[in-house]
Formats: sequence, C-alpha cells, structure tokens
Amino acid sequence: MSFEARIKELGLVIPEPPRPAGHFAPTVQVGNLVFVSSQIPAVSGWLGIKGKLGRDLSIKQGQEAARTVWLNVLAVIQRTIGAAEPPLGAPVELELIVEVGS
Repeated sequence: MSFEARIKELGLVIPEPPRPAGHFAPTVQVGNLVFVSSQIPAVSGWLGIKGKLGRDLSIKQGQEAARTVWLNVLAVIQRTIGAAEPPLGAPVELELIVEVGS
C-alpha cells in the first residue's frame, strides 16, 4: 500500500508545512537522512492544543496533539525532499517531550 493510500485509509490529511516560529531551519537533509527540528501541534498557524497533560489536557487531547505534531513532521519532510510520496523507512530517532502537570 502506498504512503498516500495509507494516510487516506487512516482518515488523516497531511497539512501545509507549518512556518518556523524562530530563526532556524525546520529540516536539514544530510545524504538520505532528514533531521526535523522541534515541531508543535499547530494547525494553520494556530496552536489550539496547549497546556500540561493531566492538568490542562486529557489523555485524548494529548493524543490528538501528538498526532498533529507527527502530521506536521511528515509535511516538513515532504517539503524538504520535494516528493508527494516520501521514501520513508523507519525513523532513526524520535524524541517527544510531553509536559505533565502535577
């Protein structure tokens, strides 16, 4: 199954890549590796999900935020490599930071 077919089957849509919030490159490509800088759960430039998990956000809201971030990651990778169907293998490293309220 193709990448686009699987995304569609899951009912997901890869958004337009978010604009960087600061003075940094959202991706850097070195050979066949693409390094993606920090991404946030922004949709169309709007940060709709914010707060700390357990204090401000439910588990479901946290999952939605993580899903949004991952779609943003895919969007910036697609823009970097210039392909609608990225030749993605397994991620080499994935670091996720979740702020948890007490």
